[in-house]
Amino acid sequence: MKKSFFLVFCILILCSIAGARIVVTGRVTDSDGKPLLRADVTLTKPPDLIPFASIETAKDGTFQIDIDSSGIWILRASGVLHNNVQVALYIKDQKSVDLRIGLGAYPYLSDFGQARVIGDFNNWSILSAVPMRPQPDGTYQAVVASKSDSVAYRLRNVRKGENVEGTLARKYDCTPAGVYSSVTATRDGKATIVFDPGMLPRSSTPSWIKSSDEFVSKFAQNYLELLRTRENYVSTFSGYMISRGKQKELKFDWSDIFASLEKRIHEEENPSLREELCLEFIDFALISNKFDDSLYAAALHEISPASRVWVLIPHDLFSTLVHSGLSADEQSRYVEQILASNPEIRVKSSLALDEFMARRLGGEAKRAASFYDLMMKNYAGTPEQVRVHEAFPHEYDMMVGKQLPEFLLRSMDDTSKIANNKMLSGKYFLMDFWSAASPVCVGERKYLETIYRNYKERNFQILSMSLDSSRQEVMRFRRGKWKMPWFNAYVGNSMQNIILKTFQVIVIPKLILVDPKGTIIAISDDPKANGLDSLLSRLLVK
Repeated sequence: MKKSFFLVFCILILCSIAGARIVVTGRVTDSDGKPLLRADVTLTKPPDLIPFASIETAKDGTFQIDIDSSGIWILRASGVLHNNVQVALYIKDQKSVDLRIGLGAYPYLSDFGQARVIGDFNNWSILSAVPMRPQPDGTYQAVVASKSDSVAYRLRNVRKGENVEGTLARKYDCTPAGVYSSVTATRDGKATIVFDPGMLPRSSTPSWIKSSDEFVSKFAQNYLELLRTRENYVSTFSGYMISRGKQKELKFDWSDIFASLEKRIHEEENPSLREELCLEFIDFALISNKFDDSLYAAALHEISPASRVWVLIPHDLFSTLVHSGLSADEQSRYVEQILASNPEIRVKSSLALDEFMARRLGGEAKRAASFYDLMMKNYAGTPEQVRVHEAFPHEYDMMVGKQLPEFLLRSMDDTSKIANNKMLSGKYFLMDFWSAASPVCVGERKYLETIYRNYKERNFQILSMSLDSSRQEVMRFRRGKWKMPWFNAYVGNSMQNIILKTFQVIVIPKLILVDPKGTIIAISDDPKANGLDSLLSRLLVK
């Protein structure tokens, strides 16, 4: 009976796991619905677009990918001699999603007289690109030397501004970024590469996306529109920069784009689609330097703090708040709502990073530290947390109210004796970074001797860490001037020293007072002026 119950329980668990699976099926063709020489599909999670799954489609372009969670995904479809397309899939409670994707053909040059070929035979160097010679039959050829049994190559000066795969190849290889290279065989140490312009697919039909699920289809089309507008703007801007001042100003008309978006936002009834359109509006407003506070405030009113759409462009969130015209308190409340309710960890970690950098640059040390703590504790492993931790590994560890970092010191008087966090647990102790070569540090010794004498019997200890150039120098000082009858360690003055890096010792003297729970309660460069004696008298009551 127990075995039967256990078996049923396992089946239920497996069914629940299987039920969580979401199946994405579809077909990738050219924009006229015809099969491609090769097509590939890659599924990623925004905003980084790191591949979750990548597959080559069947010859007819069909594919199936299983995903393990709802939310927003990015599916990239690529095809030989065609533009890549990125599809934003918003999967809510669907168990399956179907897609039809048509890829537009590349725009080609009208003259191929300057066609060249690069490949693994010349380390893909454009400087040593091999010219392609015109043939009587209208093709172009190049012969390259190679010791391998095949060569991978791409053509230059066939497509404006970009390399392109060849038309005649034994096979096509695809990189993780969806870029193809053509592969052809070698014979007797040489490969003959043939380019036939007549085989280039030419169609004016742009890329498109369709789905039987109206919501999925609209969400994907909106995202495709966002990317197209961005690409058009970048292309126009690049042309403006290349002109080197021949154009007096950048000519890109945003008026129709904004008018169309405003109309569609007003007419859209689906909340998620309206949020996506508002996000699109924000992105274009930021790109075009359209800084009308009411626009950003209206967008924030439309897009819920819990909306997943922010994950498509998470760093637009901070910029939107900055330009919203909202008061500092209103912005802070919106930030708190995002951090509390948004289901996308990357939205929260991106916002925390932007807030941290803004507060840091603005001199708001405590506020910056709070966002630093948030990233370290709640968003560990995200690119934002890793980036901040690598840039500021210990800077925000050393603040009043924080736990003292882990450390281990060996006594310079008796190397068998050590001091660390565990051994000092339950005590008040003062960490004293100093040098016998520093007049200011030497001037503190008498005060510290008095402090030690007054409180050493009251659960108090001092740890002095010398930054002198040699141990002998410290020992001579202690024999001749101040005995410093407490725990002494030598750490040296190399800024690569782990102790100095951990405790952020940039200048000396530096003193850190720690309570019995290991919490930093004071940091000072002048204990006398900062009332160390007075503080200890309150803390260490007889």
